[in-house]
Amino acid sequence: MDKELYLDRLRASLRSLPEAEAEATAEYYAELIEDRMEEGLSEAEAVAGLPAPEDAAQEILLDQPLARIVAARVKPKRRLGALEIVLLVLGSPVWLPLLLTLGILVLTAYLLVWVVALVLWTVDLSAAVGAVGGLAGMLGGILQRNMYEELFAVGAALVCAGLAILFFFASLWSTKACARLGKALLRSLKAQLIGKETAA
Repeated sequence: MDKELYLDRLRASLRSLPEAEAEATAEYYAELIEDRMEEGLSEAEAVAGLPAPEDAAQEILLDQPLARIVAARVKPKRRLGALEIVLLVLGSPVWLPLLLTLGILVLTAYLLVWVVALVLWTVDLSAAVGAVGGLAGMLGGILQRNMYEELFAVGAALVCAGLAILFFFASLWSTKACARLGKALLRSLKAQLIGKETAA
């Protein structure tokens, strides 16, 4: 594949981006090809070392904000006719609540995953407070000269401190897992929208 064919296919795959942005991306890839050719590669070798134009375009589109992808996806290719507008308005009592329900269900499922992380952080904070409380109980036992109360308070403080450390790492892991899940879900949603866009 030569440089011009590669850039044409790249521009065609980036048609959902604004024209100036798609052209800037094409210029960037043209410079990459030229740089590789200056290093001694032939034009075909320079192009072959790059990802396929469609793959490069998909990665570029996945890096775009979701709002831009949705705006490009829902933008009509042509003006709607009067009959289509009337049908959209008359059908809105059916399709609008269904769409809102779907969005709320997806958001609720995502928030429930974050609730697990929040609960773990709450348990961790409670254990840390329990460790401090155990140390305070130990001081109270010292003041009252009650050895059993001191030993119980020290034991409780150590158990709570151990639980606080354990739950800290569990909470940290769950928070990172939730963040990764959110990022994966967002990329999946973008990929679905981009896939539909390229199929259209």
